[in-house]
Amino acid sequence: MANDRIISEPDEPMLIEDEDGKRRLYGAASWYDYDFNEDGTSRLCYIDREDCWTGTHFVAAMRDVPRGTTVRVTNLNSRKSVDVVITDYGPEEAIFPGRIIDLSSCAFSELEYLPVGVMEVMVEW
Repeated sequence: MANDRIISEPDEPMLIEDEDGKRRLYGAASWYDYDFNEDGTSRLCYIDREDCWTGTHFVAAMRDVPRGTTVRVTNLNSRKSVDVVITDYGPEEAIFPGRIIDLSSCAFSELEYLPVGVMEVMVEW
């Protein structure tokens, strides 16, 4: 931490890069899941818990991390962590300021109770 570089502006999620290029981003995380209706439109849903246990739904959306990157997300209150694969772009900064990552409901539920909706996290990659 002594030689870490803070590369964020005040009042924004905080991004810290260490000497080895490892990054830690602090901010808010929310969750999402989508199922599709017959006409192709999406509707919010919970994925079956059994699917969660296989690890196939430990995915997330993040703005500035390449798709396919595995990141570690840590709940700053409980210190619980989960590894997720970035598969999408989001959350939209203009709509959700301060949110740095959207986790699948499976990943979010490993860190926090789903109805909480938003939690403070550290994302490492």
